[in-house]
Amino acid sequence: MSLTRLWAAWVVRWTHREPATTLALFRIALGSIVLVDILTVIAAGAVDPLFTPVSEGGFAPATRYWSPWVELFGHSTAMTWGVFGSIIALSSGVILGIGGRVTAFFLLQAVLTMHALPIDIGGGYDRLTTNGLWLLVLGETTATLSLDCWLRERRWTSARPVSAMARYLGLFQLVVVYVVTGFEKRGPGWSAPYDAVYQSLQRWAYVRFGELSWLGDLYPATQFGTVVAWWWEVSFFVLGLWFVAHFGWVGERARTLAHRFDLRWPYLGIGIFLHLSLAVLMNLGTFTAVTLAFYVLCFDPIAAGSNTVKVEPSPRRL
Repeated sequence: MSLTRLWAAWVVRWTHREPATTLALFRIALGSIVLVDILTVIAAGAVDPLFTPVSEGGFAPATRYWSPWVELFGHSTAMTWGVFGSIIALSSGVILGIGGRVTAFFLLQAVLTMHALPIDIGGGYDRLTTNGLWLLVLGETTATLSLDCWLRERRWTSARPVSAMARYLGLFQLVVVYVVTGFEKRGPGWSAPYDAVYQSLQRWAYVRFGELSWLGDLYPATQFGTVVAWWWEVSFFVLGLWFVAHFGWVGERARTLAHRFDLRWPYLGIGIFLHLSLAVLMNLGTFTAVTLAFYVLCFDPIAAGSNTVKVEPSPRRL
C-alpha cells in the first residue's frame, strides 16, 4: 500500500463520527470526581495548612511554582481560595455541560494550578485526571446530556454525531496506564513469594480500617491476587488489540471475530473487582473513581432516542 493510501486510511479512521453519549457520560463522571475531591479537601480543613504559602502560615513552599498563573498573580491565601472556588464553579459547569471546551480548559488550568501549590501530596491518578480533562477539551462532550444541548435544541439529548477521536485517545490512555504500571511492578513482592498485595495492605498510611493482621489467615488469597493483578496489567495490551479489531481497523474478519468474543467483560470485570476491593480496604484518594471513569469510554455510544448500540462501521478500503 502506498504512503498516500496509508495516510488516507488513517484520516478516515480518525475522522469517524459517532453519537456523543459515551463522551457525555465520561464528562459527567470526571467533573463529579473533581468536584467531590475538592469539596473533600475543603471539608477536611486542609486548604489553609497545605496550599497557602509559608509566609501566611501554611506549608506550601515559595520556590516550587511551575504554574504560569501562580507566577502571574502571585501566591497568597486569597489566590489559593480563588483557585478552589474556581474549581468548584468550573467542575459544576462541566457536570451540567455548559461552555463546552472552554469550561473544560479553564477547569484543567485551575486543577493544574492547585497541584502547583503544595508540597508533593498527590499521586499518579492526579495526572490521569488532568489527562481526562484534556480529553474534554479535545472532544465535543456537551453535544448531548448538557445545558449546551438544551440551549441549542431545547431538549437534553441530541443525535448529533461527534468526532470519536477523544474516545480513541482515552482508550489508548487506559491501555498505556495499565501496561506501563504492570511492567513497573518489578519489586521483590511481585515475584516469589508474591506478597506485594499483602504488604500493601499492611501500610498504615493507606489502610482504611486500621491494622489488618487477620489477612495473615488469607495469605494464599493475597498471593493469588498479586499474580492475577500483575498478569492482568501487563496483558492489558490484548484488550487494546481487541479494540483495534472491534473498530474494523484491521479488516472485516478481525472485526467479526472481535464481536464474537467480547474481551471487555473479562478485562474490565477483573479491573472493577480489583479497584473496588482497593477502595474498600485502602484510602487512595480518587484513584478508583477516576480510573473507572475511563472504563465508560470502552463502550460504544447509544444514539439519543435509540435502544440499539451504535457499532462503528469498518472504514472503506482505499
